Amino acid sequence: MHCDYEKMVERFYTTHLNTGDRCVDVGAHSGRHTVPMARKVGRKGVVVAFEPLDTARSSLVQSLAAATLREALGKVIVHKCALGEVEGRTSFVVVDNLPEYSGLRERIYDVPVKKRLVEIEIRTLDSYADEIGAVRYVKIDVEGAELHVLRGAQHIIDTHRPIVSIEWGDNSLANYPYDSPEMARHVLGMNYRIMAITGEELDFDGFVAAAARQAFWDYILVPQEKWADVRWP
Repeated sequence: MHCDYEKMVERFYTTHLNTGDRCVDVGAHSGRHTVPMARKVGRKGVVVAFEPLDTARSSLVQSLAAATLREALGKVIVHKCALGEVEGRTSFVVVDNLPEYSGLRERIYDVPVKKRLVEIEIRTLDSYADEIGAVRYVKIDVEGAELHVLRGAQHIIDTHRPIVSIEWGDNSLANYPYDSPEMARHVLGMNYRIMAITGEELDFDGFVAAAARQAFWDYILVPQEKWADVRWP
């Protein structure tokens, strides 16, 4: 059975975000989630979005402009960079025929792709801590670099304890220096619990097995102290 995982992610955060909340979209692409997030938090809320690809970021800005003409959106701040655990300049793999597969490293592709390298800026999420403020939710979809992003967001995670969603699967990890067990250890070590996008809690072994099978595309990381407040839509 085909699952619309993007719609499931949207259903989750629109259930848990409130008017005035602050949230982050890492790997915003053309705004598939930035716009609904901004809609949900309303005029008093803030969304900080990160997208290094010029074409995708241009589409994102256009989508935001069009939506703003129709409805009340929260303030959206768009940054032209990727996120990781170190800062500087780095190469970025652009997949022209499947731009959503673009990322810091090549991944396992399930169809033939046309690739090229560009140079981009990379920052840490913590370097934007003052701008982001008391963040409630962080969405990360960066084709395998999710653990790098989490490591570069340790101050924000320790301080504000946001709920985090990640897209994750072993196919995206082929050229990264870590694996799914290392991600599970990192998440559990932050005193977070792991939930599949379907609502099922996963322990260490369950997450590793699901990532190997590509059983789900997305996972929700919930602080232990907020677990009882999570409502599955």
